[in-house]
Amino acid sequence: MDTVRLRPKRVDIEAVAEDIVTIETCEEMTPRVFPDLKRDRSRNPFLDARLPAATARLYRLRNVLLDRRHMVLLHQGRIIAQTNYLQDPAALAGLRVRLADVVRIEPTFPTVLCFDHWHVNFYHWLVHTMPAVHLMMQRHPEGGVRLVLPSLLAWQKECLDLVGAGRLPACTTQDNGQYFFTELAYLDITAGSLDYALSPLSQAACARLAGAVPDRGGERLRIYIDRTWTVHRRLVNEPALIDALRARGFVIIQPETLSFADQVDLFRRAAMVVGTLGAGLANIAFCRPGTVIYEIVPAHHRNPCFLTMAARGGLIYWADEFDTGVDVSSYVTPWALPLDIAAVLRRIDELQPFMPAS
Repeated sequence: MDTVRLRPKRVDIEAVAEDIVTIETCEEMTPRVFPDLKRDRSRNPFLDARLPAATARLYRLRNVLLDRRHMVLLHQGRIIAQTNYLQDPAALAGLRVRLADVVRIEPTFPTVLCFDHWHVNFYHWLVHTMPAVHLMMQRHPEGGVRLVLPSLLAWQKECLDLVGAGRLPACTTQDNGQYFFTELAYLDITAGSLDYALSPLSQAACARLAGAVPDRGGERLRIYIDRTWTVHRRLVNEPALIDALRARGFVIIQPETLSFADQVDLFRRAAMVVGTLGAGLANIAFCRPGTVIYEIVPAHHRNPCFLTMAARGGLIYWADEFDTGVDVSSYVTPWALPLDIAAVLRRIDELQPFMPAS
């Protein structure tokens, strides 16, 4: 038999873990990030938001199989439920173990899985992989821990090298591979356990990255993150918005065209950052406390992830939601209506007095 059909019932990770270690516990919090704007507060969808209580744990597992295509772990033919991070149930229904292709990994070092199935996304790398790497380097300061990683893009390698993780042993996995680990550590950080929490661990991981990039100094900047290149949540009239912001002295950047170090340097100099929901906005993790963040939120996809980042970093944050003409909740659908640029410019005028002077 070349393939094995999975057992339909999933298994909880607590039932199969050899050991469970609590890494961090976060209390429910009210984010204290909103400036006191006296008028037109109604557009902000997050004014009543609470950052939830959350706990991050490390699970020591034995005899588990990693299916890289779906980024789930299997134990005795059952999917470990907590390792399924936002995967389509229909896709998982077709998962099979390909016996002839399984690569067996022996535990020559403690081995930890530290990425998700959206690892090429800058936001996911920052909030899932880098906290896991940071934690492992704290727990194993002399090395001797092996990281299970994807094939690295240049900027991902740069991240690991900056914090000294590039010297650690690595198990590099391929997109469609299947890997059997006789021993494996799994961090639920990589499945989003701390995504919306006021997590010191997550903030420390970003601070470690930023601290590894020399501070070049320079004047404080007002930055707009350009997404004209993308399809997901594309703004109909973004070029007109860019023209208006450039005329007001904003620096227009496409973070994905820059080295990682250059992104850290630019956002560390920011006095204000304006952008729509997207991975590039994750760079606010490198802003100095007091930086003003203004997020343009599409009504068809509200996500408080950057509110959370702002709270962790001591930033000043405001969001305005705009009608997009899209009737379904979707994180990929482009805007059908143009953005109200005049409203955006008025809000920026209101926010500018809150910017740090130096």
